[in-house]
Amino acid sequence: MDSAATPVSTGTKAVDLPTDPDLNGDQESDSQTPGDIPLRLTVRMLTKQVISVETFSSDTVLDLKMQLQDTVGYPADQLKLIFTRQ
Repeated sequence: MDSAATPVSTGTKAVDLPTDPDLNGDQESDSQTPGDIPLRLTVRMLTKQVISVETFSSDTVLDLKMQLQDTVGYPADQLKLIFTRQ
């Protein structure tokens, strides 16, 4: 059996994260499903690098980690996200 870790969705939604007040949740595009709310998240890496990520409220934590993997290059299964309200 392969010992490599495979990311598994926890089903946790990104909707628990704060939204940008400038975004209007009533606007819908063809890529959105009804009820999707656009979110702009700010991610600060341990290296103090700050990244702005745009996602939707229906995305899972795994979806967010995969997007960060594509942006910064760290494997999604090695990313740990910590929420802080500011």
